[in-house]
Amino acid sequence: MTETEIPPPFDHAQTGWPLNRYHIGKSCRSCHAKVPFRKTVERTCNTCHQAWTQANFDHAVVGLALDANHVEIECEQCHLGRKFEDKPVCTECHDKEFTYPARKPGSAQ
Repeated sequence: MTETEIPPPFDHAQTGWPLNRYHIGKSCRSCHAKVPFRKTVERTCNTCHQAWTQANFDHAVVGLALDANHVEIECEQCHLGRKFEDKPVCTECHDKEFTYPARKPGSAQ
C-alpha cells in the first residue's frame, strides 16, 4: 500500500467480537486505552458494566420489558455469574418448559 492509498475500514467482526448496535457508535478508546489497539484482556459485558443493577438498567433497552414478577429480581438470578453475554437462565426458578427466548419474562405465554 502506498502512502496515498486509504486502508480498508476496520471490520471488528473479524476479531471474534462483533460490535452490536449499542457499541457500534463508541470510540475505539472506549475499550482500547492504548495505541496501537490490542485485544482487551477481558471480553465480557461485566468488564465495563460492573455497576449494572435492576435500579439503573432499563431492560427495555434490549427489547425486553420485564413484567412485575421479574423486575425486582437480582440480575444474578437470571444472568448466572453476571455473564450478560450469555443467554439468561430461567430454570433456577422455573421448570424446564420456561426457557429463554421461547418464554420471555413479561410475555403473555
